[in-house]
Amino acid sequence: MNPTDGPDSGEHQDFITTEPEPILFIGRDQLKLFERHGIILKALITGPLTVKEIHGIFKDPETQRPTKTIKTIYRHLDQLEAAGLVKVAGHRKPKDSRLVEKLYCRAARIFVTEEEAEGTKWWRTKQGKALLRNLRIVCWEFFQISEEDTSPFRKLMLEFFVSREKTIKKLFRTIQGTEQLTELFGRLGIDDIKFLVELVGMLGVLVEKPEILDQLRELLQS
Repeated sequence: MNPTDGPDSGEHQDFITTEPEPILFIGRDQLKLFERHGIILKALITGPLTVKEIHGIFKDPETQRPTKTIKTIYRHLDQLEAAGLVKVAGHRKPKDSRLVEKLYCRAARIFVTEEEAEGTKWWRTKQGKALLRNLRIVCWEFFQISEEDTSPFRKLMLEFFVSREKTIKKLFRTIQGTEQLTELFGRLGIDDIKFLVELVGMLGVLVEKPEILDQLRELLQS
């Protein structure tokens, strides 16, 4: 791949050999590491960085002295790379020097938890069934429902969640094909993405399956 100009092309030249994927679904262990080293992953949103540039992020606001060593930054990057959250993007060649520095980038522009990727499967797990049961109890008490047979409510909620997940999957496909959405979601944190995706999923149900809302209204007003 041809070299690309770095932030200061008069002093160095960047050779980019790989780019972040549009979206990456991450598991719980990856999420913990993401949260632990979020400052590094946030910094990489702007583009590939060297270890020295990442090291420069960790400064005491008063003294402007580094709060971490270069060795520590290398260790963090090794952990993130092993977990599949960052990768080597290429290298930087300083002017008039044979030495090169590695450039690191995010593994993906957008990180999303695997729960969003599992679709309707999650609602058939132990946790999903427990949430559905608790939702039924809350609704029955809050709306003062006396009906003993809860199967219609359970079936309707499952239909709602299936439709919601279809909308979310469609959204992820749209994000990958739309630069504006990819850029928008790439700037958001994991919690912000999850909240936004949930809202879009629910709105999708209202648009695509308005009859679900009508049936739910009938059940809760009975």
